[in-house]
Amino acid sequence: MSKIMKETLIKDFKGRGFIDNGMRRERVQVVVRCRPLHPREVSDGRVSCVTVDTQRCTIQVRNLKNPDMQPKLFTFDRTYGSSSTQREIYDDVAHSIVHSVMCGYNGTILAYGQTASGKTFTMEGLDNPPEMRGIIPNAFEDIFAHIEQSQSSDHFLVRASYLEIYNEEIRDLLSQSTPNQYRLELKENGDAGVYVKNLTSVTVQSVPDINRLLLVHHFYTTPCAAG
Repeated sequence: MSKIMKETLIKDFKGRGFIDNGMRRERVQVVVRCRPLHPREVSDGRVSCVTVDTQRCTIQVRNLKNPDMQPKLFTFDRTYGSSSTQREIYDDVAHSIVHSVMCGYNGTILAYGQTASGKTFTMEGLDNPPEMRGIIPNAFEDIFAHIEQSQSSDHFLVRASYLEIYNEEIRDLLSQSTPNQYRLELKENGDAGVYVKNLTSVTVQSVPDINRLLLVHHFYTTPCAAG
């Protein structure tokens, strides 16, 4: 890692509160995004039971069946309401993680929620228009823009893997074998930490390369009915 990259990363982390007194510390942040009601939900007469305060980073949940009951209040690292944009989510939540990965640190972005809560839209979004693209395609653009603009002597090797954990089984979505017939195992050792044994890893050199892998990923992903 070049000196310039290290100094840039430390400056970025200090500004975001990731480093105290010059010492790096790891952080896990929990961010909540509340989606708007679906037109079908509106036609069914449903109403939202949550109130999002983006300044205080809180979510207030009301009991619609018992309006007199005190609402429950939850505080998170960041909160976003139904008017939040894809770009806003990426810039606020994901950009610094992608940047740190390009500077040599591990980073993970995990979307968690019940079926139809908006995970796929936030992570993947739509291909067009560009402003509707989610965290994953924006991260692809950032990664290869960083490589193209890098003026250091560092060399970059980008590899992509896709797996699915469904019913407690791990499936390799890029395997030459039929994914439904090829189950993988989670392993751990002192050097690599936790890893998936025999998971396919493909070298990619551009955003179109990764997009082609995404098509394979979507083809083999197990469909799940929305509730």
